[in-house]
Parts: sequence; C-alpha cells; structure tokens
Amino acid sequence: MSELDRQRLKEARKAAGLTQDEAGAAIGASRSFLSDIEQGKKTGSLSTVAALAKLYDVSLDFLCGLSSLPKRQGQQDSIHQPDEVRLLAIWRKLDEAERLSIMSDLALRLASFGQSAVIISHDKLPKASSDNG
Repeated sequence: MSELDRQRLKEARKAAGLTQDEAGAAIGASRSFLSDIEQGKKTGSLSTVAALAKLYDVSLDFLCGLSSLPKRQGQQDSIHQPDEVRLLAIWRKLDEAERLSIMSDLALRLASFGQSAVIISHDKLPKASSDNG
C-alpha cells in the first residue's frame, strides 16, 4: 500500500461530518488511536484504513494519494449528509435486538403517516393499529 495521506484522511473525516470519537466508535477503535493515525504517530492496518475509507465514503486510492478524486470513477454516492453518516455510525454499534426495536418503531411511525414501511423486511414486526379512535 502506498503511503497514507494523513491530511486527506483528516479532511475526509471532517467532510463526512464525524468527530474522531464517532469515527473511532464506528470502526471499533479509540479516538486516541484515530488521532495517532491522523497525526502519523501510528500506522493503521489495511483493514483499519479500508474501514475508514468506507465510513468516509472515499476510495483507498484517494487516501493514499494515488488519485485526486475522492471516489472511484462511476462510484455512486451512498451517503449524502453528515447526519446520515452519524446515524450509520450509531447503527453499527447496536445489537440485533436494538436494531429490530428501532425498525419496529420506525415502521409504526411511517404507518401512522400513511407511508409504506418498505424498508422493513422482518416478518415479526408489529402491525400499525387501524383504530381511528
């Protein structure tokens, strides 16, 4: 792997709207470890840098200075807003039961607004009440 461009790594994190704490938590690392990587005090493993690239929605080539484009040509935007990145970081910390609970609540909330809960695929989610009370 080519030398990691520390400045690009830091800028990509900030562009994703994440703090070092949030980014570290999302990939299972401490804030201090991420800070050390950004400052060049430590070298992250390939898997760590790949996880950060994925989290920040940039290519490894960009983080290593091999490309001036943050994304591979033709790569589709998967995350657009900083809030979406934060939400994903939180989501990844949840266990299956917590995720199911949140998805159930979301399905009920969407149903109460008359919107389809297509995002829910689990067959054990509660059904919205049709009581117009």
